[in-house]
Amino acid sequence: MVHCFIQTLPYYKQGITTEVISYMSANNGLTLIELVVTIAVLAITLGLGVPSFNSLIINNRLTTQANALVASVNLARSEAVKRGVQVRIAEESGNWKRGWRVTVAGAKNRVLLRVQSPFEGKSTLSALRDSNRVKQINFSPRGFLIGNAVTFELCNSGASANRQKKLIISSSGRVRVSDGACS
Repeated sequence: MVHCFIQTLPYYKQGITTEVISYMSANNGLTLIELVVTIAVLAITLGLGVPSFNSLIINNRLTTQANALVASVNLARSEAVKRGVQVRIAEESGNWKRGWRVTVAGAKNRVLLRVQSPFEGKSTLSALRDSNRVKQINFSPRGFLIGNAVTFELCNSGASANRQKKLIISSSGRVRVSDGACS
């Protein structure tokens, strides 16, 4: 049962009185129906939002992994020009997904420039040159890729997402990234 009363409060400065309506309730809790409806709305909202959030996480992970590879390629290219020697990026333990090393090629004591740790998640990474698997790439002292262009395919073909990033390194050494679906 709800009681309503009107209280008049004078407003002296302008000579106007205002009325405030107050509601008093006998109980201040929630009914079972209100609680069930609130939980149902929350469950529907979470049911719609969680798959989208999972897709966002996968997209961000792929972008981060692609950026790590682009950073390594740019480092290798710039160090080759700066040092005037060949610089190599080679896969770690026979698989690009396990990481890679950026080293100065041909040095008596190999100079290690960067080590990339393995990727997390269900991502796969492969490198192809003319449809052949590539285990390493080399940059000349002028910053050019030695050999034909190389395409890295970074793919996450999990149940909720089938996303791919292709990193194409041209013969000039420049990197281009494109999005797509795993093949």
